[in-house]
Amino acid sequence: SRTDAEVEKLQERVERCLSDSRAHARELSAQGSRFESLDASLQRLQAEVVDLSRELREEKADKDVVKALEEEVLQLVEQIEQAGMIQSIELRVAGVEQRSGALE
Repeated sequence: SRTDAEVEKLQERVERCLSDSRAHARELSAQGSRFESLDASLQRLQAEVVDLSRELREEKADKDVVKALEEEVLQLVEQIEQAGMIQSIELRVAGVEQRSGALE
């Protein structure tokens, strides 16, 4: 059988262990809340990355469309300029022909 002093020491150790385990439980709970908050933040960031990636792809697609349209417009401008040059040459030829016909 143990003496009262030994029993008291054991009881103090038990109380310290209980106190420490409560402190650890509180700390784990706080850490758990912190990790839940971090996890929620991480999920928000991942969703934002997905949204931004989609916007970037759409923006790139829009730029590709604009670039294709610009190239098409440049080709049309060249065709119009060439047609204008051809018409100008035809008018000059017609003018020369009229003058040479008038000289005859």
